[in-house]
Amino acid sequence: MSENNKHILWVTNWYPNKHHRTLGNFVKRHAEAASIYNDITVLAPIAGNGWSVEIEQTNNLTEIRSYYPKWLRFIGAWVAYKRGLKQVKRPIVAVHGHALIGCWWMLLDLSKHHKTLLTEHWAGFHHNDERSLSYLKKMGMKRAGQTLEHALPVTEQLGVTMQQLGYINSYKVVANVVNTELFVPKKKSTSEDFCRFIHVSTLDDAQKNIRGIIDVARVLKEENSAFHLEIIGDGATTPWIDMAENSDLYPQWVSVEGEKPLEDIARHMQQADALVMFSRYENFPCVIAEAMACGLPIIATDVGGISEHVTPSNGILISSEDKVALKQGMIKLITNYSQFNTQTIRQYAEDHFSYGAVGKKIADVYAELLSQ
Repeated sequence: MSENNKHILWVTNWYPNKHHRTLGNFVKRHAEAASIYNDITVLAPIAGNGWSVEIEQTNNLTEIRSYYPKWLRFIGAWVAYKRGLKQVKRPIVAVHGHALIGCWWMLLDLSKHHKTLLTEHWAGFHHNDERSLSYLKKMGMKRAGQTLEHALPVTEQLGVTMQQLGYINSYKVVANVVNTELFVPKKKSTSEDFCRFIHVSTLDDAQKNIRGIIDVARVLKEENSAFHLEIIGDGATTPWIDMAENSDLYPQWVSVEGEKPLEDIARHMQQADALVMFSRYENFPCVIAEAMACGLPIIATDVGGISEHVTPSNGILISSEDKVALKQGMIKLITNYSQFNTQTIRQYAEDHFSYGAVGKKIADVYAELLSQ
């Protein structure tokens, strides 16, 4: 760590760990981007099988994973947080929370002595998930939101929604991050009249509408068989394999694979031609930015903040639940793929989602905050 850098403490309970490798990987990428310009310590209390603290340091980024027995719930999380906090050795100039639903209580505690910020990713603000929270939790989240010097939602639409719901007063948008050195375009060997579609998500049907995607693939197979759809996710794969098999799609037209490390996701995207998302609600999924970094055009529903980045120059926006529009979008890419320019799409990703671009935005926020 550099003595000249500002030292910012990040608090979150969404973070990759030994029990869940992909949990909050978008938070880790934000931390990596921010650590280009400043010293970042991430403190993550994580439910596990017992008590332990793991500390990992890479350049300007220190990661403190403080585990607690999951059956202890909030008491365990509080003790793990305090145990982790004792491992923070340098003076803290500000505290940066990620995902209010999980970090609000840490922000409230730390706001007594430090300026606080928040980056928000949670899609639940767009859905009934927010309404189903207990009264006490919502009040705690709103109280923590009122302590913030800055809220940094990942999309404009999320900022507006949180403001309308009374969780924040004002905001500045700072987008999600993509490793644009890992996610890069590769020349495709696919013929012009065949399209390899890819879908990457949690496979949560309530949000991602996997069933709808496979339904459309079944209809599309009857009208135009020149495609393959690869579905990859860290959720349950068996229901979707069974559905694809029962629709006579598996494995020739539709394949389904489970959780993969980021390096493998990048490789699969590089072998694909386009990303398909059919979500019912979202903010702006990281997989869209990752696909753009690989130069892939996007077919996605116009929900959350997706339309802030997916435009006619890099993709096709459709309405949620509109299976006809999804099928038409897929046919359009099969028959007229050349309308999209790989390098133009890639350049947009570099300008908006790269470590350097996002890290600089975060650094500018810190500089403004600490100059006040």
